[in-house]
Amino acid sequence: MSQEELRVNDRIRISPIRLIDDEGEQVGIVPTDEARRMARERGLDLVEVAPNARPPVCKLMDYGKHKSSCGPGSRPTTWSSRCGMRGDSSKKATRSSSR
Repeated sequence: MSQEELRVNDRIRISPIRLIDDEGEQVGIVPTDEARRMARERGLDLVEVAPNARPPVCKLMDYGKHKSSCGPGSRPTTWSSRCGMRGDSSKKATRSSSR
């Protein structure tokens, strides 16, 4: 699911949901209204991260910050991802002699 398709806050209609808090800890299965209340109290958004799971998995996060860090202008953080390398050390580069 791409970022544009993520359901956030009031766009999440199904209840109950499995909730993950902003520190990555599983809260458990809670009614969606309670999860929205928790998000508001913490100044965060409720974001559906696994809509096909039953119950769907939602996470408390700052969606604006997350969206900007994963957007088209964001840059990879490691040399291997910048250069398209997989880090597979089993494949060694070999020179072919053309003499």
